[in-house]
Amino acid sequence: MTNVASRITFLLAVIALSLLIGLQSLRAEESVKGLEALALSAEERAWLSAHPNLRLGDDFAWPPFAFLDEQGVYSGISSGYVASISKRLGIGIKPVLGLTWEQVLEKVKGGEVDMLPAVVRSKEREAFLNFTKPYISYPVVIATHREGPKILEIADLAGRKVGVVKGYITHESLAKDYPAINLIGFENLDAGLQSLDSDAIDAFVDNLGAITYEARRLRLANVKISAPTPYKFELSLATRKDWPELASLLDKSLEAMSSHEKSSIENTWLAVEIHFGVDVKTILLWVVPTGILGLIIFAAIIARNRGLRQNIDRNKRTEAALRDSETRFRAIIEASPVPIALNDEALNITYLNAAFTRTFGYTLDDIPTLAEWWPKAYPDPTYRQQVTKRWDVQLEKAVREKTQFEPMEVSVRCKNGSSRTVLAAAAPLGSWLEGDHLVTLYDITDRKRVERELVESEAHLRAIIWNEPECIKIVDERGCLAQMNPAGLAMIEADRFEQVAGLQVLDLVAPEHKDSFASMHERVLDGEAVQLEFEVIGLKGGRHWMETHAVPMLVNGKTVQLAVTRDVTERKRAQEEITRSNAELEQFGYAVSHDLRQPLRAINSYTSLIERKLGDKLDDEGRTFLHFVKDGALRMDHMLTSLLEYSRIGRSGEPMSLMESREAVEEALRFLSPAIADAHADIRIGQNFPKIMGSRDEMTRLFQNLIGNALKYRAPDRDLVVSVDVAPHAEGWKFSITDNGIGIDPSQIKRLFQVFQRLHTQDAYEGTGIGLAVCRKIVGRHGGRIWVESAGEGQGCSFCFTLPRSQERVA
Repeated sequence: MTNVASRITFLLAVIALSLLIGLQSLRAEESVKGLEALALSAEERAWLSAHPNLRLGDDFAWPPFAFLDEQGVYSGISSGYVASISKRLGIGIKPVLGLTWEQVLEKVKGGEVDMLPAVVRSKEREAFLNFTKPYISYPVVIATHREGPKILEIADLAGRKVGVVKGYITHESLAKDYPAINLIGFENLDAGLQSLDSDAIDAFVDNLGAITYEARRLRLANVKISAPTPYKFELSLATRKDWPELASLLDKSLEAMSSHEKSSIENTWLAVEIHFGVDVKTILLWVVPTGILGLIIFAAIIARNRGLRQNIDRNKRTEAALRDSETRFRAIIEASPVPIALNDEALNITYLNAAFTRTFGYTLDDIPTLAEWWPKAYPDPTYRQQVTKRWDVQLEKAVREKTQFEPMEVSVRCKNGSSRTVLAAAAPLGSWLEGDHLVTLYDITDRKRVERELVESEAHLRAIIWNEPECIKIVDERGCLAQMNPAGLAMIEADRFEQVAGLQVLDLVAPEHKDSFASMHERVLDGEAVQLEFEVIGLKGGRHWMETHAVPMLVNGKTVQLAVTRDVTERKRAQEEITRSNAELEQFGYAVSHDLRQPLRAINSYTSLIERKLGDKLDDEGRTFLHFVKDGALRMDHMLTSLLEYSRIGRSGEPMSLMESREAVEEALRFLSPAIADAHADIRIGQNFPKIMGSRDEMTRLFQNLIGNALKYRAPDRDLVVSVDVAPHAEGWKFSITDNGIGIDPSQIKRLFQVFQRLHTQDAYEGTGIGLAVCRKIVGRHGGRIWVESAGEGQGCSFCFTLPRSQERVA
């Protein structure tokens, strides 16, 4: 039985071998025919020789056509076509990773990318790309949420939020052909479909194959295909515009591919069912040999020893695991953003990942050994000696103590002459004493630059703070002094910061100001910026007035008080002196204006007596002299009355309160109504007058004086128009009284608001010259300022003043 089984096994093996040889011959024949079908010209062969390696550009985020798998390896339908073309033409085609689609298009324009794997032709793209004939075609469809609105055609998308991948041909076409659609651009297909699945958008438009594949992979239960569009994806390979030879070579390679090869590639990736015809030749080539081979394998398995079978299976699993491990390892280090190199025990550099070449510019051809790396990376001999010595010491320590290699910071010279700062480290792939070891050069150039800038910025800031003449301090959440510059220390009579570090700031505040200071600190911790004047008692007993501006600042997750404080002791003394002096001046002015009126009344009385008793006896000259005396005394009385009025501002009248500013204007107009009627004036009052803090009678007097001024100085040749307006201003509110009167010479403007200053003679216009001085004093008392604007004589003028903004505003 054993001999019979052995003979049967041998016979079946011979048959199988014959069939396999025949099968391989048929396949080889097809392969030769495929290569011959390329029919490359001498120029094309020369071009291929001159360009053995090509750079493939894509965002690799468009499954199932072009994407990166879980190990970061280029995958998808286009990857199968690219791999076949690479093998046929005998060239390397390496993906350029980490780019967005917009970056890919920019780099192919600049010659940094040579070809694109799956692109739809358009007129715009023909300006910078050459295209092959399409190698796959798929319709563009509309996907919607399963519970979303009913969409039957592309016109139903008008006004709806429709997702597309930014920069893709779908985005370009819809934007141009259907402007009524509200297009939402996504960085990739995944993001768009997940947004649709969560009902954040109404629809998503893309290739049918891409949508169905990705929706199934992501298990998006709410995404469905709702309607077709007039577009379809005719995908081609594309090349940079200056390489037409490459487009021709790619076309020939695509034409040489059999339908079986193309179907095999597409069926590997597509998540939709595709039917292909089966001919007799395919059956002979694949089905019959496969069936017979299955019978042979089955008979062989029965005949072979079960233990041998288990060993084979175990070896296969081990080999597969090793291959898978190596694939994963290479994918990881190739995709890693950290520059990585592999060195063997003979000090040869056996591998450089993409990040290494991208960062430093060197390839394996530039630095095949460490002996060639050292002088290029560290051209300065002294520095190179320091680096290599430190490297050897670190390496020996790691080997001796069996510990990790401690990273060391070094400066590496790149191929283009620039320098990068890196953290260099090594790790064994086996034992430290033998085999390969991996070297990482983590680029910290940007981090070091930022650190230097921070150090410089901190030094500059510290120098500014330390030399600032104002006090700058930080008070922690407990009210304790955490930082203070030298100017601040001088203000509290401290010789050094250690004397007051951690001291409760409240302990330095004068008793009568402690409550207001504590309140300010609490408000700052609550996020408010606060200003405060208070008095401190220094360490040596001196009292100083301080004006501080405190704001909240976050330090280590806690809110503290940052304050800028100035010593205003001298200013307070000066203010007090000015207040006292002003009070004395006001009292003096009041006394003078009041007391001088008594002798004036006597002059007026006796002048009247003289006129009654001697009137008929006086000649013309006497009567003229008497008129001058009476007129002078009357004018003096008016001036004293005005001076008395000026001195009373702030001393009498209604106190400050929240009031309607428009009411003051209207009251002033009632007082002026006879003058308005006499001048036939057109008074125009604006809108949106605010509420203000003011003295009602003083504000009425202010508007009465300014509007009365416009009535007095009107032009005789035109009707008078006076506008009273208000508008928001940086200082609060800006009020303006504008007229079309006689105007003012700009050179005389600065005299206007001085006491008893007049621009016109008494004969031309009556007045004492104190009315505008009264206006200036009223505005100043209310916290504002006043000025006048005029283009010149005959051009009218505008009296403007500002008042602080209150918390309320009315229409």
